[in-house]
Amino acid sequence: MAIFTGERMLTYDEAERFYDSFGIKQDRQIYEESAINALLEHGEFAKAKNVVEFGCGTGRLASLLLTGFLPGDCYYFGIDISQTMIDICRDKIKLFSERAKCFKSEGP
Repeated sequence: MAIFTGERMLTYDEAERFYDSFGIKQDRQIYEESAINALLEHGEFAKAKNVVEFGCGTGRLASLLLTGFLPGDCYYFGIDISQTMIDICRDKIKLFSERAKCFKSEGP
């Protein structure tokens, strides 16, 4: 599996190393704001029973969903390529650990 960067594809290992080094800096990016806001506005998350997020990153979206958009009986599962991102995500969702988990992808 490879990730397209616009110029070439990153291998799984290259992408993993990049996101491991990028870590918490991801939350300082503003380019995701409008997309996340549109998703929260139109996602109808109040009706959700389960949410699976591929590429959960730092858990920023998970935290937003769990604190204000998902019903109390909805389960969240996040998956990411980066152990650093998973560690950050787990910290952000720890208050919801009985119904929210995130896991590291083991590759393609």
